[in-house]
Amino acid sequence: MEQEINFIKFKITNEIHDLTFLKRLKCEAKRTKLIKELEIEPFTNFSLRFQAEYWYIKYMLLLNKVLYLNDEEFESLYTEDSLNIIWLSVTDDESFTLNCIDGIWYLNTTKNSINTNECFKNLTLVPMSKV
Repeated sequence: MEQEINFIKFKITNEIHDLTFLKRLKCEAKRTKLIKELEIEPFTNFSLRFQAEYWYIKYMLLLNKVLYLNDEEFESLYTEDSLNIIWLSVTDDESFTLNCIDGIWYLNTTKNSINTNECFKNLTLVPMSKV
């Protein structure tokens, strides 16, 4: 008997230098959250508002290992550009997990996740493995 495939792993080959996709992603997925660790460096300079939100997020992740993204908070997180994103993990615990590990992006998604596929439709996804 063949086992059903729950998740498909992709490597994202696009260079991602901002977090604008998170705004759309948090609207599509009901409980989008940052997990584990966040590490971002500026290519030039962070805005003052972004710096404040970034350090608050890092503190909350250190304290709780999870930070839910909701509509009212973290607007500058989605608008800052020229970012060198080193470590990032985002998930909704159901249909996707997006990881940036040492600047390399990966996406684990369910086979039939329509909302997640819409959110990532502008990215070049290279299938890696089936889990």
